[in-house]
Amino acid sequence: FHWILTLDADQQHPPSSIPVFMERMKEGVILIGQRSDLKSMPLLRILSNKFTSLLLSIRTNSCLRDSQCGFRLIPLSLFEKIEFQQNGFQFESELLIKASMSGYSIEHVKIPTVYGLEKSAMRNIRDTLKFAAMYFKCYLW
Repeated sequence: FHWILTLDADQQHPPSSIPVFMERMKEGVILIGQRSDLKSMPLLRILSNKFTSLLLSIRTNSCLRDSQCGFRLIPLSLFEKIEFQQNGFQFESELLIKASMSGYSIEHVKIPTVYGLEKSAMRNIRDTLKFAAMYFKCYLW
């Protein structure tokens, strides 16, 4: 195996988009889904995503449009080079920062998004505070 593909377990990301990721895979590049329909996303989550994407764009020197999207294709080689410390939603951000620091680039794949009545596992205030702590720590890495 040379790649890791992740999707959110709440069926928000249609598996029918997997071939688009596979067509664009390249060594040294992390592909992240860019959700196209934010109308049904709660406003607080949209703002949180925009805020974290902005800060991560600054830290990674990339234009990250949807840094919290769980639909990703990641080269396995990244995990052979980098030790990770975070878990939960902070892991996704740590991965982008450390990958960027190690020379990986980050690209987006536009994906449809299906929002149902499921509850998000994300807790906006708590997870945003955890993100902030991780973000400031990352300047010490």
